[in-house]
Amino acid sequence: MKTKQEIVNNWLPRYTGVELDGFGSYILLTNFNDYVYRFAQFHDVEVKGAEKAMPSAHSGDLSIINFGMGSANAATIMDLLSAIKPKATLFLGKCGGLKNKNKVGDWILPIAAIRGEGTSLDYLPKEIPALPSFMLQRAVSSTIRDFGRGHVALTATRFAWKWRAWPMPHAQASPNRFSVALPRCCSPSDSCPPAPRCPRQRRCRPRNHP
Repeated sequence: MKTKQEIVNNWLPRYTGVELDGFGSYILLTNFNDYVYRFAQFHDVEVKGAEKAMPSAHSGDLSIINFGMGSANAATIMDLLSAIKPKATLFLGKCGGLKNKNKVGDWILPIAAIRGEGTSLDYLPKEIPALPSFMLQRAVSSTIRDFGRGHVALTATRFAWKWRAWPMPHAQASPNRFSVALPRCCSPSDSCPPAPRCPRQRRCRPRNHP
C-alpha cells in the first residue's frame, strides 16, 4: 500500500469488518453502541463487526457506524470513508442541561459549534464557529419538522465533553454549557472547513490575533 486511496480501501474493511460494497451512500456516525443495535433492530438487520474497532449496521443505502470516542477516531473514520465517497454523513450524539422544558427523546439540532478544542485555532480565528453543511442542516431540520418532532437550534460548545470523565473547576460555574451532535460536511472529500471564509482563499491569521 503506497497511496492514501490504497490505505483507506484496506483499512475501512479492517476497522469495520465490512467490505467496501457493503456500505450505503448515506452514513450515520455515532459513538454509542446502543444506537447501532437500535438501528439494526428497527431495520431487522444484523450488527456487523461487533468484535471490531468500529461495529456497524446496514440497511439499503443507509449505514450506521460506531467510530468510538475522541477526535482522533472521528478524524480516522472520516478519512476511511473516503474509500466509499458517501453522499452525506451525519453524526448522532447526545446533549443535556439545555432547558428544563427539554425531555429525553427531544431532537436538538445545533446551528454552530464553538471551537474549544484548540487544534483548529491554527486554521481559523476562535471567533469563527464551526458550521455544518447548510444543505444537510436544512434537510435534517425539514425532516424533523415534517415528522412533528420539535427541535432546538442553538450554538454548541466543543469542549464540554471533558467534563464527562474529568470534572473541571469551571464546570460548576458554567451550568449552561453542553455537548451536542453537529452535522458534518456532505462528504469526506469536502476537506475545506465549513466556515464563513475558507482558509484556502486567504492567509490564516496568527493564533493570538485579537
